[in-house]
Amino acid sequence: MIKVEKSTNAEIVSVLNEELQSLHTRLYPTMFKAYNQEQALLAFKEMLELENCFVFIAYEGEEPVGYLLLF
Repeated sequence: MIKVEKSTNAEIVSVLNEELQSLHTRLYPTMFKAYNQEQALLAFKEMLELENCFVFIAYEGEEPVGYLLLF
């Protein structure tokens, strides 16, 4: 069963972002940089400090499997 929870965990989001960033890089290599976990973590930490930024993480059991980032 999938459950969705509001979160501020930038580390989980940055790890989940690898698949999406890698797809973007493969499809549009001149527009997107290769995935870098450290850079992604810093970027998501900065975003999540914004008053109008929200993230929801989807879990299958205890494992995070997706996220939704809203501004």
